[in-house]
Amino acid sequence: MSPTMSPKSLLLRALVVATALVATAHGLQCTAKMKPVAIDTEDENGGVARTSFLYVEVESDTQITLSPQVCPDGTIPPLKVYEMEFVANSEYMSCPPDYSDTWGSQTSVCVMEDAPAEYDDFLASPAKYACMKVTTTSTNTGGGGSSTSAWTNTQCQIHENNWSDNICCPPDKTTLFYRRATDEENQNHNGDPSSNPRLTLGRCTAAIFTELYGNDVDPTTMPFDTSDMTTPSATLRMDGKDGRDGPFTIKDVYTKLGDRAKTVLRDSFWPQLMSVDTAVSVTGVTDYSESEIVAYLDALTFPQWDDTTGTDTQATVASVGGAKFGGFTAGDRDSCTVDFPGMDAGQLSNVLNQMMWGYNTDKSAMASALTFKYKSCNAALTYPSTLGIPPLARDNIAGYFASFHNDPVPGNNQIRSAMKRTGFKSAVSKNVSGACSLLVTLVDVPLMVDPEQLVSVDGVAFADLKSIYAYVPDAYVALDAFTVLARTTGIVPGPTAAFTVVTKNTATQALSTFTNITATSGAYSSLKKKLDARNDQRWDKNFACGGMDNDRVGGKIKLNDKTFTRPAGYSVAAHVDGSGGRDAAVAGMKDDSLSFAYFLGSRSLETGQYSSAFEYENQLWGGPEGAALTAADFEGCVLRVGECYGTESNGGIPLTKMENTCSYERLAEVVVALNATMEKTETGTIMTNYVDYLQHMGTDAWVDCISIVTNSMQDAWAEEVQETTECVIDDPCDWQTMDRSNETLVEQCNFGTWGYCTENPTNAWCTDPCCNWDKQRTMCCAAKNATISVFRPKLKTDDYVMECLSAAFENSKTVDLPSGDLDSLKCVDPTEATAAADFIAGKLQNPKACMSKYLEVSNIVLEINKDLECCLSAVVGEESWDNGYSMKSTQPCETNDDCESGSCLIAGDNDEKDTPVDDGCAWSTASPTNRCAMTGSAASGAAIAKCLSRRLTTNTGVTDEVVKTVRKVLGGSSSASDADVGATITDVAISQSCMGDGDAWKFDSYCWGEECSDCEGDTECKAACLAVEACNWKPTSYNQTACNLGDWENCNAMTTQAVCDANTGDYCLGTTDWGSSEDLSQAGYCSPSVPAYYGKYDDTYTWDYDSWRSESMHINDTVCATIGSGITATAIPWDKHSTDPAKQCTFSGANMNSVKDTCLDQCTGASNGFQPPARYQCYKEPNATTGKCPTTGFFTVRQEDWNFYAPEGVSRPVFCVAEYWGPNNLFETHGEPNWNSVTGTGQTNVGWRVVLQGDGTNSDVTAGTYNLVGTDWEAITGFSWWEGLSFTTEAQANKVCTDTGIGASVREVDDGSQECYDSRCWFDTTGGNAVTNQNDCNTAAVAAFGTTDGFDTEWRTDMGGTGVNGVCSFVNYHIRVGPSNAADKFDRWSKGPTATSNFKTLCEAETGANFYVGRRFQEGVMDTSAKCDAQYCNIVGKSQDVDNATCTSLGGVCKTRGLGCGGGRQPPPSEETK
Repeated sequence: MSPTMSPKSLLLRALVVATALVATAHGLQCTAKMKPVAIDTEDENGGVARTSFLYVEVESDTQITLSPQVCPDGTIPPLKVYEMEFVANSEYMSCPPDYSDTWGSQTSVCVMEDAPAEYDDFLASPAKYACMKVTTTSTNTGGGGSSTSAWTNTQCQIHENNWSDNICCPPDKTTLFYRRATDEENQNHNGDPSSNPRLTLGRCTAAIFTELYGNDVDPTTMPFDTSDMTTPSATLRMDGKDGRDGPFTIKDVYTKLGDRAKTVLRDSFWPQLMSVDTAVSVTGVTDYSESEIVAYLDALTFPQWDDTTGTDTQATVASVGGAKFGGFTAGDRDSCTVDFPGMDAGQLSNVLNQMMWGYNTDKSAMASALTFKYKSCNAALTYPSTLGIPPLARDNIAGYFASFHNDPVPGNNQIRSAMKRTGFKSAVSKNVSGACSLLVTLVDVPLMVDPEQLVSVDGVAFADLKSIYAYVPDAYVALDAFTVLARTTGIVPGPTAAFTVVTKNTATQALSTFTNITATSGAYSSLKKKLDARNDQRWDKNFACGGMDNDRVGGKIKLNDKTFTRPAGYSVAAHVDGSGGRDAAVAGMKDDSLSFAYFLGSRSLETGQYSSAFEYENQLWGGPEGAALTAADFEGCVLRVGECYGTESNGGIPLTKMENTCSYERLAEVVVALNATMEKTETGTIMTNYVDYLQHMGTDAWVDCISIVTNSMQDAWAEEVQETTECVIDDPCDWQTMDRSNETLVEQCNFGTWGYCTENPTNAWCTDPCCNWDKQRTMCCAAKNATISVFRPKLKTDDYVMECLSAAFENSKTVDLPSGDLDSLKCVDPTEATAAADFIAGKLQNPKACMSKYLEVSNIVLEINKDLECCLSAVVGEESWDNGYSMKSTQPCETNDDCESGSCLIAGDNDEKDTPVDDGCAWSTASPTNRCAMTGSAASGAAIAKCLSRRLTTNTGVTDEVVKTVRKVLGGSSSASDADVGATITDVAISQSCMGDGDAWKFDSYCWGEECSDCEGDTECKAACLAVEACNWKPTSYNQTACNLGDWENCNAMTTQAVCDANTGDYCLGTTDWGSSEDLSQAGYCSPSVPAYYGKYDDTYTWDYDSWRSESMHINDTVCATIGSGITATAIPWDKHSTDPAKQCTFSGANMNSVKDTCLDQCTGASNGFQPPARYQCYKEPNATTGKCPTTGFFTVRQEDWNFYAPEGVSRPVFCVAEYWGPNNLFETHGEPNWNSVTGTGQTNVGWRVVLQGDGTNSDVTAGTYNLVGTDWEAITGFSWWEGLSFTTEAQANKVCTDTGIGASVREVDDGSQECYDSRCWFDTTGGNAVTNQNDCNTAAVAAFGTTDGFDTEWRTDMGGTGVNGVCSFVNYHIRVGPSNAADKFDRWSKGPTATSNFKTLCEAETGANFYVGRRFQEGVMDTSAKCDAQYCNIVGKSQDVDNATCTSLGGVCKTRGLGCGGGRQPPPSEETK
């Protein structure tokens, strides 16, 4: 182990050591040269980031060879690795602890297996010993109630990882699983692969766990058959010994191992940056003196080997010579120089690593404040991450990114752009006749409506193409068939070449050979979106076939070196090289050098902020977090790489700059190729990404020339104001950039930026919706002008010419002229050189010029899609929920010419305007108020094409050339007709849907979830859709018992045919345009107002609490009888879909629950009731603009109609009324009235007078002045004075309210039934015991004393109807409980029916008294033919009667209640809907 290697590097190196440099006896004499490289990559937001590297090439004086660890023939590295632990081992897992607080408690019971007696027991059933069942019981006591819930889940110690170093499995058993090694087992591992605990404990199998993470995941129930397991084998070191092959050059490794070489070589070279001396720059010393600094450093410790004891001991810096202070930095008191002359490089590195990387335990302020850098090598302590670059003959950067950087596997994100082509329109795996098959359709075969089984692609069997991968969904192998063909055959069809696809009809087994199939990037993009959407469902749906349960980006190569040949005679004349130049690059690799690139950082060119996209994508861990290094940080550094040694005393290889050798001729060739790629991107020929541009911009010609230009430029980053919607403010809680020494900040950020912004609401990041997602809930991220740091260098021509001359001079050095040839500079043409510089400088000054081409294409595609969506919604329409789910155009209009359909639906003078809601399509600068008609299906394609052409032509985001391209792509030529273009659009954009009751949704193309059908093609899906049947009047039945048990399949299951056919009553059938039907009727009821049952609505509702209630699962006839006679239990009508509905108590008897007068006869009946009065009120409409009521006069109180149950989003009707109570009432407006018993003008407060003219509707009221609190006004209204402008009859209300002295309208407030709700005791109005006046009523009152209850009485002159003076009565609040009795004796919400019984006893003890049980009547909904055939207001719903005027004022439309279903009728037994 190298003593100068950092602990971080040691940790990384311990993970994988795949190869070793082979040295001669004297080692390898090496040199190292470096060159800065900047490339343009994508940032997190899809923009451009400038990503920087320091390319380093190490050259040896002899051949460099390696001894890689390689799997024996017939084996491969495992592709899936499961590390497990016995759940009984409490060191790794224990049962969750119980806890309780004021809000509740939680307990857990765990059931687990004991550790297996034999390891073989574990191997036979690993999940059994790695998982436990945890049953958790939670009790919630907060909120005044108590509820308990329990659930069981499975918790496991099974972890999937990639740690399979130096272990191999058979290619048909690519899963490695093992028990986690103990510390002792790991310590006994001596480095020999054969003693690796994973090798001795592990087994190879073909079994995999389909899912390990997520809710309700239980690996113990998954099939994981290990009966095929075998012991893995160790890799072999290819060192040429004992008959083994090797050693190899790097080229040999790539030649022999193919794509796997990158993995084998990834951790081969650990270039260690070192300083040539021990001088260190220390910062953070402002508050410390020289002596304090030296004393602190001298006390630091490090491990030192003791030869005597053979162990490490702790030595101090002071013990090896101590720290020597070199002085504070001039002009900067916060930094100083310290030397450690007595320490070697390894000792000093150990000490500084402890300080820099937090391994020391010192938490003092001084330890936190100090930071260190080697004075001669700033980068040495940062440990920047590296990319391994193959030692190519030339164009290392371009060659690496073009051929080696990505690992293309079907479905992942690293498919080469040139391979993103396909001829398939659809691809789905299905079980056909007991076997899984991939079914496809082809873009070039439009008559292939139903998919067929894929047999072969381009002459290679599809089964063979699949065989080389593991965990790749079959459909992605078809999508990325060109990638597979390139790997296994070396060639693929050219961009316009035709190839052959063979399919099999699954019904007839007939083969079809299609020889003229072409592949396009458009088809690829379309199919990939479909497959990605399906693959995203893997969390919710268990795919039975095709491996779609596998994550598309997680596929692995199983057979790396497998090749296939096409049949003899198969034409490949139009095929091209599929390797992308990789084979030629490998063949040209140098064998005396190795190369790599230090990652320096990445920065968004739009926001100027650090970008982590490239770092995350390539797992470039290490280096300074969130900050960028520069090439200057490496100046003065030396390297150690394996057995390579340099000229420094510590063996280090000095890092020197590479000479710039710009070739303008070669650069010109690169520019031509770059422009060609840009053109292909713009025309849509290929789908590109940054790697496609790096094959040009990463060439030696570009990199070398750009280096010269960069050296001649200034002001690399500038502050500039740009319009942007990106966040340009640093995230305060970004772990890469935040100050983690700020404890307050760290604590606030423990809950993310939400927690930070809660504490710092005015922070700029927190208040900006472009940064803070929480703000986007209520604010929009609008484009704004922001000052950002952008890359805007300026070319200094004089410096550039000098750089060119310098480069030319360096290029003139040869063996014969080692000092260079000054005369050669006479041939350098500065003008030519400057022209090349201008081109490169232009790209540097505007880096988006190249990359933005493919970004612009994406933006153009978005614009085209937006316009196409607008045209589809205008011509075909969108589903309208307020129109019975029918389709309506979204295009507004005033004339027929405004419409793509050619027809504008202009509303008549008396009809309500049907104005479309603005859908963002900006159809007109005006505001049309009518709606376009939809286009017929036959003409829809041409109409869409015409619309799209018109919109694209005026779209500033789309060029004329793009418009022509769209027409060419869709119609076949730039002059294609609208009909031709429309035919293509309708073929692609319009699909069939399955709508209706039952399981119809499973067969719809937009179905989402695990229960969706995997039917494919119009024929199959349509047949499955039409086969669905459901009961027309009751499609589903709700089963509460099943729901309580979690049996969701039967909780809301389809109604059985037996139940459907058993209905013998009438129903009102409602249907919609999309096929649904349902019985809309609801029975009315007459129920007592007293609550019947004390307890829960349903005992299974653990969150509920006991209380008196009128509805419950426990109400029955016995319960109802406690209220009174003639009361029975009936099902609540709104729960008619349940198989076991809750009950309520209702009155029995003919028409009692269907006719309001029958229900309320004992209240409102002329012969049986006490006849409370109706109430009619004067009112005025509020101001139409402000919605407010007047502030003067009588009608100053604003009231809503609370008897109107408005749906969400709809306001109740509002009235302005005259009230003595409430806001702005007459008391507030006019003050106290004169309370003396006066009439007319005797009322001295004129605000309490009303002057009538006697000219109201049918008026016989005497004109004159009335006192609103006087008996003269009571005689007019029929009410006591406090009822204000309310009247007992509608006729009287019309006479007074319409009087010009008042000028108001009339509304019914109460039809007389509101006072029927409360139970009442009332005295006879006729006969010998009649109470006929106020005095007799007062005498009827009873005083309460001792255990005797009493009551007050109330005389009501407005009750009793015609022919009586009034009614004497009392209700619950008039009762006076005897002092010795329970205070709640008559409280129905405390005593329920008992309170009503007590009330009845108290009442009937009095002579001539009658007891009335309070009740309520709810009219039935669509329970008659008349109601079913009538109209309803769509915005209010079917349960309320609203007149046309009110409905229109609310924005609704009256329509047939039965939705055009055919009215009310008795269903024939066989009637069902499909």
